[in-house]
Amino acid sequence: MLIALLYLKVLNLKEKLKEIKNYDVNCQKLMFAGKILKDENTWESHNVTEAGFIVVMVSAPKPVP
Repeated sequence: MLIALLYLKVLNLKEKLKEIKNYDVNCQKLMFAGKILKDENTWESHNVTEAGFIVVMVSAPKPVP
């Protein structure tokens, strides 16, 4: 199962978090091994492993003027 998930993009998890937790995709930052993950990259390209963990940071949306 993990192998199939490695080919998904980081953006896919952000979209899933939007569905589940209603976190705006643009307000999310995902980190692994101290680095902010880029939306267009796959999990494999970031060397994410089953033993590691992802940090999810959500900032408040910026007010619309």
